Amino acid sequence: MFHSGIQASEMIADITSEVDVALPIENRRYTQWLNTVEQMLYTEVIKEQHEAVFDMPSGGLIDLSEADIVEYEQDKLRYDDVYTVFCGDTQLIRSTLTSGRIFPDTYYRDNDALHINSEAGDEVRVIYLIRPALKGVDANDNVKSGEVMLPPEWCEMVSARLRGEAYRIMNENVLAANWLAEYNALLENFKIWIANRMPQFGM
Repeated sequence: MFHSGIQASEMIADITSEVDVALPIENRRYTQWLNTVEQMLYTEVIKEQHEAVFDMPSGGLIDLSEADIVEYEQDKLRYDDVYTVFCGDTQLIRSTLTSGRIFPDTYYRDNDALHINSEAGDEVRVIYLIRPALKGVDANDNVKSGEVMLPPEWCEMVSARLRGEAYRIMNENVLAANWLAEYNALLENFKIWIANRMPQFGM
């Protein structure tokens, strides 16, 4: 996972001082926008994989929220984070609830849990796409501690998105369009930057 060395509170404070709007915007809004950008970038662009290991449970139902994950990752693992699953040395096939109960060596969603239909081994390895932990605010709307989890050279992309959203919510449509266009242009360049650094085998 990328570390910018920039605290979310610092980025939001800088943007708040720069954005020229008639009414103040709550920090809660800025953290929501920041979370949206970070979560989307990690699940749709960066796609960094980590692994969680479970013993095969009786009945095949795994509670993903019990996964042992790093503190700066997402608060808990969810089914939508799952990239693929191995039972022993066998890679399982993603399936539906109906088909997964019929065909062996499959996995499927059961509410937000992971259901395994396989007898290929006693250990289940879940490969998942990581996401940063969500940023938030306290009762006084102060931004809690938390780092912007992107390369420092791409933090301006996030700042552009936050400025654009701030102007958009205040109906400053021209300024909003300019900053969101800046964000979209930087996003396309970021996709190329990530693609050039992705493994060439195993994706």
